Amino acid sequence: MEDFQGKIEDHFFAKEQHVLSVLFERGLPTVGMQIEVGPVTCNVLGIEEPRLHPSTGKRVDLYEKQSCLTGANDKPIWMLRVEPIDTGSYNPKLHTKVVQKSETFKFGDSEDLSQRLIALVRSGKKTATCGALRDFEDGGEALPVVGRRDIALNWDGSPALVIETTEVTVQKFCDVTEAFALAEGENETRDGWARDHEAFFARNGGFDPEMMLVCERFKLVEDLASV
Repeated sequence: MEDFQGKIEDHFFAKEQHVLSVLFERGLPTVGMQIEVGPVTCNVLGIEEPRLHPSTGKRVDLYEKQSCLTGANDKPIWMLRVEPIDTGSYNPKLHTKVVQKSETFKFGDSEDLSQRLIALVRSGKKTATCGALRDFEDGGEALPVVGRRDIALNWDGSPALVIETTEVTVQKFCDVTEAFALAEGENETRDGWARDHEAFFARNGGFDPEMMLVCERFKLVEDLASV
């Protein structure tokens, strides 16, 4: 999923939701993402292209506000419904930019494994995952952050799931508990988890029982296959 950035052209409050008219200069967000509106983090509740007015042919927003919503070079301005997380500091008159907040990632190291793990998350069996700490260092992957909502991608790069991180710990492979191993949902025992993860790490940079892992617990927020 490409990153995005947009300019807020208009803002109003309707049906207990903040609605932003946004000219996206690149990319588009998806439902369930967290984005930054100025310095404020918001959840994306909905996004759709404005309809054309039946009489004038001009673009109007979701709530029939009569204005032509076409930006430079006749680019459409999308209607973005958002929920500010920090409402106390939200001031749409001061916040004019919309940029990506959520991180994207893929489960596993092959299409088959990726789809099996996504299916486990969808079923509710998988509520944890782990990765080698080395993969997050020196400009590597972004570390998970408690409370952040991220997008799990299908192997082809299309969005599959929105998850929210609930816990992050860093510990040695040999110290991972049975409770965490079983929360990963892939094995019936910790020994099975250790066997499969040893093989995974061995083919992805090397294995050591003392290696440090980033262990994350999460909850499923939305299945994007149904959006």
